[in-house]
Amino acid sequence: MLEFARQHKKPVMIAESSPIEGIHATDLDAWNTWFVNLFSLVHEKNIKALSFINANWQAYPGFMELAWKDARLQNNPAIAAAWLEHISRPRYLKQSDNLYESLGYNTGE
Repeated sequence: MLEFARQHKKPVMIAESSPIEGIHATDLDAWNTWFVNLFSLVHEKNIKALSFINANWQAYPGFMELAWKDARLQNNPAIAAAWLEHISRPRYLKQSDNLYESLGYNTGE
């Protein structure tokens, strides 16, 4: 898919991403494996949009049988801080009064 997008000069979005093994309170495994790989892919492949789902998957019917775990950032303050530090970099757009203009849209005001 990434090669196809590159060949056709199309942007790529990673939608609905979440570490299915969860984020645990006492270790950095999720950061050192899942998040590091995610952000490396975003950087190396110039991914244009990223959506992270901050969810406790075990709270939703259907996900219990999949064995997806609690992937909320707030489970681990160190991972939450690392996430916030990483997405605060200039590469990532944030909510702002001029976000649409930053994306090249005219708000009509």
